[in-house]
Amino acid sequence: MFRDAERKMKVVRGCPVDVYSASYMHQYSYFYKLQHAGQASEAVRDTCFEYIVDSSFQNDDIGNREVLDKACELHADTVIPKDYPGERHRTRESMKEFISMYEPSEMRPDPMIVVQPPHHEEFEQNEEFYSQFSNFALGGLHNFTPEGQVNMIKEFRDVVGDYADVHAFGVGTSLTVVQALRNNPNLVDSLDVSTAESAVINNKIPDKKWKQTPFHMPRGLASNDVRSRFSEAILYMLNYVLGPLVDDPDLQEEYYEQTTLADVADMQQQETATGAKNPRSWNGGKMMADD
Repeated sequence: MFRDAERKMKVVRGCPVDVYSASYMHQYSYFYKLQHAGQASEAVRDTCFEYIVDSSFQNDDIGNREVLDKACELHADTVIPKDYPGERHRTRESMKEFISMYEPSEMRPDPMIVVQPPHHEEFEQNEEFYSQFSNFALGGLHNFTPEGQVNMIKEFRDVVGDYADVHAFGVGTSLTVVQALRNNPNLVDSLDVSTAESAVINNKIPDKKWKQTPFHMPRGLASNDVRSRFSEAILYMLNYVLGPLVDDPDLQEEYYEQTTLADVADMQQQETATGAKNPRSWNGGKMMADD
């Protein structure tokens, strides 16, 4: 048991990005999980170390107060205020409402401020508000192609710099996204995916290039106890391919075939100029560098 946990931790800790499972299954344990407030449960919360309660943007009956209360009830590490995909002004006003009712304490989860696309324009045009914070979640990415997702994340990172923590909502597991994160791990600090559970439920399983193929599983009592093991494996595979341990000639060709030497040189120069990231912490809505 302990050796198994140690091996899993080696894979996850080696990954430069925290990969959250958008989860509804309580039958497997994993380091990082995210749930919507309307379906968040203690059963799932007890299966992870780091836990995010996200707002239920499709449920009009759940507002900022309900999201915060649920996050506190389940002892979440992070809470996502109510957001409205594609609606910049409405989302920004909701962020302000949430902050007005939020009182920082050691017992409360840290808020992650949602920004709607085009994210870099929204930040620049409302910098006085957003500059108070250091944790951001990029909403609305699911509406764009993988190439569009990568470009939007890059543009936002260029604006906020390396001092902010950036979470990417629903970017999926396309080879394009995997390639971009392998080439530049500083693009995001964390992301969430539903692939691990949705693929298995739909009788599919992704291969090493993240192409989903039919994979039919038996149905019956406690069948999720079986499916969940495959979901868990998919999450570890994503951590693995994003980390330094993978050594696969086929994947190396896929990951780097579109990366020019100039791109690599630019990334190296940027890393040299900016240095390591400086993590920041929440302090009443202000960005404070950790000592």
